[in-house]
Amino acid sequence: MHYSYYRVKIVGKNPQAFVKRIIKLPIYLLHITYLNQEVYIDIDYENFKRLQELKTSYEFKIIKRYGISNFLFLIKKYWLYYITLLFSLGLIFLLSNIIFEVEVINNSDTIKNLVYEELKKYKVSKFKFVISFDKQEQIAKQIAYENKEQIEWMELKREGTKYIVNVEQRKKEKIEKPKANRNIVAKKTGILLKIDAKTGEVVKKINDYVKKGDIVISGMIKNKNTVKKLVSADGKIYAEVWYTVNVSMPLKYKEEYSTGREKTIVKFTFLNKNIGFFNSYKEYKDQDQYVIASKLLPLSIAITKREELRITAYDFTKDEAVKQALIKADEKIKKKLKEGEYIISKKVLKNSKNHSTINIEVFYKVCEDITDYKNIKEDINKINEKLEKEVS
Repeated sequence: MHYSYYRVKIVGKNPQAFVKRIIKLPIYLLHITYLNQEVYIDIDYENFKRLQELKTSYEFKIIKRYGISNFLFLIKKYWLYYITLLFSLGLIFLLSNIIFEVEVINNSDTIKNLVYEELKKYKVSKFKFVISFDKQEQIAKQIAYENKEQIEWMELKREGTKYIVNVEQRKKEKIEKPKANRNIVAKKTGILLKIDAKTGEVVKKINDYVKKGDIVISGMIKNKNTVKKLVSADGKIYAEVWYTVNVSMPLKYKEEYSTGREKTIVKFTFLNKNIGFFNSYKEYKDQDQYVIASKLLPLSIAITKREELRITAYDFTKDEAVKQALIKADEKIKKKLKEGEYIISKKVLKNSKNHSTINIEVFYKVCEDITDYKNIKEDINKINEKLEKEVS
């Protein structure tokens, strides 16, 4: 066998003498190594065959194989492992090219059902093979064109073993109905900071204290004590309102942040130990998309969406923990705020330590939109009758 040779240990009474004997024979040795009383020879495949044909009491133990013989030996020894590996790689390739989920993103169930049915016509559904990028774009454009009365725009994209379909519904012009006559009232209790009236009559002043339901911009346009006209009051009112926020902050804790990077990998699980192929993330979070599990063996293969994480550990002093707790409290308030709203001031009411946790209570003054509406159900005549009775 070409390009093959062995390292052989000669076992017997006097291996050194035996080596001198075979040197005289037409047997070629590549190398001889003497180690104490032991003798090792390097010999190619053809000469090793001749050596084995000699009638002798010496034993020849193969210590190591080189070249093609080593390759064939490993194939023969680990054939089951290699077959399993090839089968697994084939299965991985097969599973990674099959779609296991199709998600249509739109608020309308009617549009979703329409798109699902249209996609099925093009064999884009669960458990079908993936299609090329160009074909994806072609199908999306075709479905949008064929349903242009209902679909404005459509995008079909693949993420691992999942198709995500973004659909924008075509909007039809709406005929605006006339607005009902109404007052603008306070949504909650507070001190008025800003009144922005477009239509209606302002009946409160800046810095007035108002309760929930109080009229700030009236839809009743008056001349002295008589209502001359009813309108739909329009505008915005802002007031100082109050919140109390409680936050607990541990002195030692960890935070997980998503880096925004993710990939679809193949994950083997054996005896509760996970082995992920094609993974380069140190910290991560897994979401299994499709799992094949054995009922007899503790083994499973999964197509998994792996999201990279960044983990940061913190060890705060008490003062640092209080500062972090204040940041958390601010975040809680800011989540409630809309455009034009803001924190006026804040004050820590309580600050205590409980074991390894800092607890704080924070009082906030916030400028907030407290605009609310209340329809005027009575007509002008009835309203004026009530006003006349009140005056008299």
